[in-house]
Amino acid sequence: MISTNKEQAKKLIDGLNFDPETADMRWERDSMMSDSMSLVVGKPELSSDIPSWSVDRLIKLLPDEITDDNGDTYTPVFGKNVILYFNSKKSLCSFHGTDMIEMFIDCFTWLKENNFDIEGDF
Repeated sequence: MISTNKEQAKKLIDGLNFDPETADMRWERDSMMSDSMSLVVGKPELSSDIPSWSVDRLIKLLPDEITDDNGDTYTPVFGKNVILYFNSKKSLCSFHGTDMIEMFIDCFTWLKENNFDIEGDF
């Protein structure tokens, strides 16, 4: 399953104020004596757990639609190596790359910088 790594989780929490409770996965230590971590389905349970968000969860956290200053409404569209908000006339924003998680982080960053609400209002 594709989900955020530890560095990407830090970007979401520290940079975008994501609530760790919205994560659907977690990185947890394999043992108290090990630095090795495993990805587990479920919310963080211990203070040493690192939240992780799956692509499915990130899709659900994106706004279903956004409206620009002209009143035009845009919906998210996902393609190979692209996320964009589009209507029948044009694209409002687009994010390209080979790392899907980084594209989501760029999209959430743009939404926050442009004062659009993100699900859960992080």
